[in-house]
Amino acid sequence: MPVAVEKHSVQELPLTASLDDGDSPMPTQKLSALQEVEVIARLSASGNAIPKSGDLESQPLRVKLPAKGPVVLTLDHARP
Repeated sequence: MPVAVEKHSVQELPLTASLDDGDSPMPTQKLSALQEVEVIARLSASGNAIPKSGDLESQPLRVKLPAKGPVVLTLDHARP
C-alpha cells in the first residue's frame, strides 16, 4: 500500500518532487514513521493510480529515511 503519492501531468516532466506526510493517501500511515521505503515513478496512460499494462515505470529504488539527497527515477520500461 502506498504511503505517499503525488499526481503530475506529463507536461511537467522532467519533474522534481518532495514527498512528505501530506502526500499520504491514508492519514493513519505517515511517511515520517518509516525507516525505509521503496520509491517508484509511473506514467499512466489512463490517468488512474492503479497500475495497468502499458504504463511506463521506473525501476523501484529502496531509500532509507530521512533521504540524504535527491533520488533519481527514470521511466525506462513499460509495464507488462
